[in-house]
Amino acid sequence: MYQLYIRYGQTTADAVMTVGVELQISFVLCESTIEKFKSDIANGVELQDAEGKVMTKEQVQTFLGGLK
Repeated sequence: MYQLYIRYGQTTADAVMTVGVELQISFVLCESTIEKFKSDIANGVELQDAEGKVMTKEQVQTFLGGLK
């Protein structure tokens, strides 16, 4: 599962964290992991907004469109 994350001092989500079954959290911020993130999302892995709500396909596409 992925969840958007608002880093300290920011007003909008600008990072993504993965939350594993064992509650290990890692952040997706670098180019090398962004392709895996996009692939996972394309294959139906759940993406939540910064408040923990599951995002719709349209919301996910909007977010992905804003990635560099």
